Amino acid sequence: KDMNAQKQKGAEKILTLEPNVCQICTKLLKDPVMVKCGHKFCSSCAIKRYSTDPTCAICGTDTEGIFNSVQVE
Repeated sequence: KDMNAQKQKGAEKILTLEPNVCQICTKLLKDPVMVKCGHKFCSSCAIKRYSTDPTCAICGTDTEGIFNSVQVE
């Protein structure tokens, strides 16, 4: 139960960050990609994370290795 509370608290913190900031490196998105669930990351951050953890860094959804290039708004 405590673990769920920590996840929710962490998610709230993430959601307060700017939309054009990578949630992995916390810098402005560079060569951004969108994963299956709709979250955006730097392409290099997403690929590096995928090599050790195939889930989205924000919501934990399996990315299935799908990284679509997107434009920064």
